[in-house]
Amino acid sequence: MGARERNKRETHARILKAAKILYAERGVAGTTADDLAQAAGVSRATFFNYFRSKDDVLAALWADEMDLLAAFIDQHLALPLPTRERIRRVFEAVVRSTERHPGYLEVVTAELEPDLARPEVSAPRNAMFHAQLRRLVDAGLDQGDVRTDHDPELLTEMIGAVYLSVLRCWRLDHTYDLPARSAAAATFIAEAVTAEAARG
Repeated sequence: MGARERNKRETHARILKAAKILYAERGVAGTTADDLAQAAGVSRATFFNYFRSKDDVLAALWADEMDLLAAFIDQHLALPLPTRERIRRVFEAVVRSTERHPGYLEVVTAELEPDLARPEVSAPRNAMFHAQLRRLVDAGLDQGDVRTDHDPELLTEMIGAVYLSVLRCWRLDHTYDLPARSAAAATFIAEAVTAEAARG
């Protein structure tokens, strides 16, 4: 990679890092493009060379989260683990994410939720998310510990639905015990998609 390309990637990453911090502190509506540019140490013009709007920043943050999820799943598919343990660790990772960036995930998921009414925006994001979870299901089918009496895509959808439901409940209820409920939800959905459930 040349110096120019490396500099572009570093600038892009700095802007996203600034967005994570500022969105958590002020919310998306309370953060301007100038705020993001200043926090990232770039000019306003440079910011707009990378992002046309704050919506574009949100889209990039989502894509960045999907990249992190993909890397996480890569790491765990390389380990000799049962599918239920891989699912448990995916749910556990979201708890750690909320601890690393307090407020950020809450703000961003709230901003993304209205996009559900815009399929042209939400459908590609949903497809990216399900594509990663489907890899867990397919790997489980290959190693024989995921049930085969249901369509693998349905199993993937159910994992995603439980995952997103936990996040939504946590965002809407500040008394919600995310670590405990996430762990319980992971156990529930892992048991539901494994081969033992089909034999039960």
